[in-house]
Amino acid sequence: MSDIHIFRIEQHIREEFTDKIDLHDVVKLNDQEKDNCFLSRAQAALAIKYLSGTTSENAANSITDGYGDNGIDSIFIDKDNKTLYLLQSKWINSGKSAPKKRDIQSFMIGVDDILSLKFEKFNDRIKRKRSELIDSFKDVAFKIKIVIVYTSNQPLNKETYSEVEDKIEEYNDSTDLFSSIIIQQKDLYKSLLSGVDPRPINLKEITLYNWGKHSEPFEGIYGEMEAEQAAKLWQEYGQNLLVKNLRQFKDVSHVNDLIKQTISHKPNYFWYFNNGITALCRGIGKSAIHGNNRTAGVFNFDDVSIVNGAQTFGSIGSAYINYPEKVKNAKVQIRFIDLVNAPEGFEKEITRYTNTQNRIENKDFASLDPEQARLKHELLLDKKEYVFRTGEKITDKSCGCDIEEATFALACANEDISLSVIAHRNIGTIWIDIEKPPYKSVFNSQTTGRRLWLSVSIYRIVKEELDKIGQEFPENTKTITTIHGDSLILHKVFQVLGRSTLNNDSPKFSINENQVIESTKKVVDSLCKGIDEHFPSIYLNSLFKNTEKVKKLSKYIDIDLSLEKTLFNS
Repeated sequence: MSDIHIFRIEQHIREEFTDKIDLHDVVKLNDQEKDNCFLSRAQAALAIKYLSGTTSENAANSITDGYGDNGIDSIFIDKDNKTLYLLQSKWINSGKSAPKKRDIQSFMIGVDDILSLKFEKFNDRIKRKRSELIDSFKDVAFKIKIVIVYTSNQPLNKETYSEVEDKIEEYNDSTDLFSSIIIQQKDLYKSLLSGVDPRPINLKEITLYNWGKHSEPFEGIYGEMEAEQAAKLWQEYGQNLLVKNLRQFKDVSHVNDLIKQTISHKPNYFWYFNNGITALCRGIGKSAIHGNNRTAGVFNFDDVSIVNGAQTFGSIGSAYINYPEKVKNAKVQIRFIDLVNAPEGFEKEITRYTNTQNRIENKDFASLDPEQARLKHELLLDKKEYVFRTGEKITDKSCGCDIEEATFALACANEDISLSVIAHRNIGTIWIDIEKPPYKSVFNSQTTGRRLWLSVSIYRIVKEELDKIGQEFPENTKTITTIHGDSLILHKVFQVLGRSTLNNDSPKFSINENQVIESTKKVVDSLCKGIDEHFPSIYLNSLFKNTEKVKKLSKYIDIDLSLEKTLFNS
């Protein structure tokens, strides 16, 4: 790319971010230094807007650049998409060099300090984000993006790039919590083009099988599309098909893996297993080919956008790369809704409602297990309420619980520590298959209503105590430990209390709350010591998702609290 591209990028960010970027801290610099500062900060804001889709104002408010930023020029917390962006920006006037290794090292040290809650090392701009940052660290669903943006197409050299990737590998530790994004001049220029309304996508000669028509109050066409045709459309247009969708396609996700697995292994079943795709358009035309035969029809659709089924569409395109012959044997249901005569706002309503209808969740499969009904009956005899079907509500939490709380408590109470890791990492995976572990390890004929209720009761006491510790040390590493380590802590508390506690069937038996609280405190202290000794620099959210490292910590606690000979045996 030439100097004209840098010139256009510069002109754009001047137009968009002048008077939006805070420069009060650089008023004493000369005009050239002040302008370079503006360009670097505005570039960071442009990158945040490009990545997150937020407004110019929000992007500008994300800027943290200045004395004491520790290399972090922008922090943006995208609560809607559960994503935290930590960004470094380098405005390079020549456009002919990449950021230096020392700059990237400084940035990654700053990232380390942020993750370690060392806010005393940062400027006021970052300190003001402290509360929101801590909340995002507490939320296990939050992903963290390490972003480097600069006005050059020169790649980072191998040593510099490894500073980022090695650290991300260390943070992730077998998870996908962290990822890096390198934004160069070409990407910045592309972001300018995406800011202009894209040319409408007009689909020509689209064949739909077993098609039908909806006429009132607005026209719509529905039918079966060959998956191969969908894959080729994805190859041609990609994410541009999804400009009105609430989410972009995520190639790596559990749901999308299942979609690709179905289409690659059981393509003939795909139509039955998939919910289909909804597309909006502004004009529908039908070819004379096939006449009025509903078995097949050829259509033209103008200004098309996929508003529901983005993951289906993208997964078909992804699967086609590796399994083209399999994809050829699949069909997918699709409907096109014509907006030509629709009222203002109808487009947004369709997008919202098609993406918020009730969906079957993994835990709904558990309602098919007779053991759940048995447990509900057993608990009713003890005047306890147990809810395991979606839509049912607990009338009184003091004498009732739901399947999610019960699953977490029982998984952590199990002798197999890996179940507590699964419960922390993604509790929904426990309910995927009710015919085999891990579900059968948690819910089986040996699981009694009494054991379930005792497990939940102990879990609640532990959770309440962990919340108190978090309030007592609001910005301490101990707080993050009690949040991300809750499943391991609960597992060890169950071990401290011993097997006899959960197996006690006496109606007169009551939990010694003080004993549970003291056990929780001891386990937390021991866990924090174990982390300091064995994993002092690892990001804790990733640590507690790694089964092998959790087992190592567990052994440390066993030794520290002299539990080796009493585990589950008392």
